[in-house]
Amino acid sequence: MNPLRLKQALALVATFGVIISAAYSLEEIGSAAAPPAHFAWNHDPAAVVVSYREIWGELAQQDSTPLIRVFGDGRVLVHHPVYTKKSGDYEVWLQPAELENLLSSLLAKGLATFEPKAAESLKQAKEQGRLNAALAAQKPTEIFMVADDSTSVFELNLTAVSSGEPQRKVSWSGLGTDAEKYWDIEPIQQLRAAELQLRTLLERDDLWKVR
Repeated sequence: MNPLRLKQALALVATFGVIISAAYSLEEIGSAAAPPAHFAWNHDPAAVVVSYREIWGELAQQDSTPLIRVFGDGRVLVHHPVYTKKSGDYEVWLQPAELENLLSSLLAKGLATFEPKAAESLKQAKEQGRLNAALAAQKPTEIFMVADDSTSVFELNLTAVSSGEPQRKVSWSGLGTDAEKYWDIEPIQQLRAAELQLRTLLERDDLWKVR
């Protein structure tokens, strides 16, 4: 074979090998880890593209203001309720690339496609499995309950998402507790990861108090 043609053939084989390897790695990770191909958001300064709040059932006076609001122009408003040490409202600005990376990461974690009913079914299946195992071993069943857990509420408002709905409101009670208990239920783990990522905005060093 012509030496030039041989080099071209070897290069082609190497290229396909890289592509196949990359595809296999993505398949191993799972579809939830791959961010959507296309998404967009309203860049208007008044448009809230992501919000997050935490509701505590034992509090008589609920604070309805979200802990975090991310606006279309990159402004982030952080609200610490009056019953916390850092009570007040704070502000920080995200650079365009930082905002896009945040939204892309939240979508990759399945915030736009999370289905509470499906996740709840997985929880019930796990509990039924534990019950069946306890009965088979003739052991007493354990009842696990957290009375004062919080409810995490997420709102996502995008103008285009390649998969799933562009506007979503997701609520889940006891997300931190469930993430610790159901370590092998991926949708719950992903939702918890999205929550923890958003909560990093609460502790940024460049927050400044607006009131």
